[in-house]
Amino acid sequence: MMKRRVYNPRRYVFYCEKERLKFMEKTKIYTIYPHQMIYRYGENIGTFRIWVFDDEERGLKNEALVSGTDIILDKLTESIPNADRGFALTFSNAPFPGYSHIFEWIRSDEGNDMGMGIHGNWYKEQKSGLVGWLCPALFKYFDFAPKSLYVRALKENEHDIGTIAAYFSQG
Repeated sequence: MMKRRVYNPRRYVFYCEKERLKFMEKTKIYTIYPHQMIYRYGENIGTFRIWVFDDEERGLKNEALVSGTDIILDKLTESIPNADRGFALTFSNAPFPGYSHIFEWIRSDEGNDMGMGIHGNWYKEQKSGLVGWLCPALFKYFDFAPKSLYVRALKENEHDIGTIAAYFSQG
């Protein structure tokens, strides 16, 4: 004789809560504060500005955003006054309230590092089609390169991580 399964609302609620917690474990959201710094390249070649950020918690100091990512940041910050002095860049591997751009993973450099020993990942911004490279520092934030990155750029003093954290902690 086959045993009939009875619907148990407590068991269902427990299952939903368990799934929500699994989702939250996988969902990661961070904010960095890029700014431009003047970089001197050789004595006779000259100087130029590059986007960099610091994250002491992860041991990153003047981490450069280059190879197309700099151009993407120029675009993202067009409407932010004095962004070159710093702005808040929030990113996540899942949609969050207020995200404005989605970057889709294109490919990895692994196996094609041109002898430099640096393995990064290439992403394409959906709206503009601009492509940028993220260096291995990406793995200080994620265990693997996310298929999509959701991004928002704001003035430093407009940044509100509390609202985003509340969104992810909802039941």
